[in-house]
Amino acid sequence: MKVLKNKANRPKTVVTRFIKEVWNQKKVDSIPKFISRSYVAHLLGGGGEVVGTRGVRLNVIKAHSQFKGLKIKVRKIVEDGDHTASWITLTSQNKVMNELIIHKVKNNLITEAWSIGGNWLKL
Repeated sequence: MKVLKNKANRPKTVVTRFIKEVWNQKKVDSIPKFISRSYVAHLLGGGGEVVGTRGVRLNVIKAHSQFKGLKIKVRKIVEDGDHTASWITLTSQNKVMNELIIHKVKNNLITEAWSIGGNWLKL
């Protein structure tokens, strides 16, 4: 018999709450609730890497200073074991960008991510 995880501990719930609290509500002090200390984000397409909770914090602060009014909407999220795949839309003033992010979640913390983003388009 397969044991189902508590809904609050499912990888897609962890990722969705991370986007809501940290990215949209700018609660950077909440980052350790969602991100492991050994976290690595691979920003495909020349973006380099974001490492650890400090790297995430700096990335969130930098993004919000560069893109005023930044909001992220989760369009679709699917879960397979300890991985999620999310199609998100980022908006900032009169610009929009779509992105695909794969997250790995272990022990209720995001440990790794792979991001494939597009270019900012004017609305």
